[in-house]
Amino acid sequence: MKKINIKGTDYVPVSERIKEFRSKYPEFQLVSEIVSLTETEVIFKASVIKDGVAVAVGHAMEVKGSTFINKTSHIENAETSAWGRCLACFGILDESVASYEEVANAKLNNNKNEPVKVEVPSIPADVLAKVSLKLESCNNLDDLKLVYKECQDELKKYPALKGTFTSKKMQVSNG
Repeated sequence: MKKINIKGTDYVPVSERIKEFRSKYPEFQLVSEIVSLTETEVIFKASVIKDGVAVAVGHAMEVKGSTFINKTSHIENAETSAWGRCLACFGILDESVASYEEVANAKLNNNKNEPVKVEVPSIPADVLAKVSLKLESCNNLDDLKLVYKECQDELKKYPALKGTFTSKKMQVSNG
């Protein structure tokens, strides 16, 4: 994946992560939706879906006018950030869950002028497949609670998996 350098930190743009996702995982879908939209802020949710089940989720909120980009594009920026976070939770990332704008803004707003890096361990495909397979068998909240208990080691090592459980909880609660 192509990287760009932001004040000494290599960053893989979300567009590159999407290309990687589409080329390596054609059987999965990347979908996004607006969770909340007011005159001043927007919240997006992005999900990686396979066979109707969300296997990774990312959220992002942007405030209109809070940054130079958000003066005109806070909605687009929030969606892109949600995609980036979702793909990071899925395991496609450089070392950062943050969007380009978040990294740049964090560096600009860092009063101590120290390096800013957000790190999330990448979820190995075998772990993601194992958890996804267990989640597919869940038909109600009791099933989900049992699987959640079974997957505590994975959840401790890869906190991003919690979004997958949250999505499944919403699915079985509404189903």
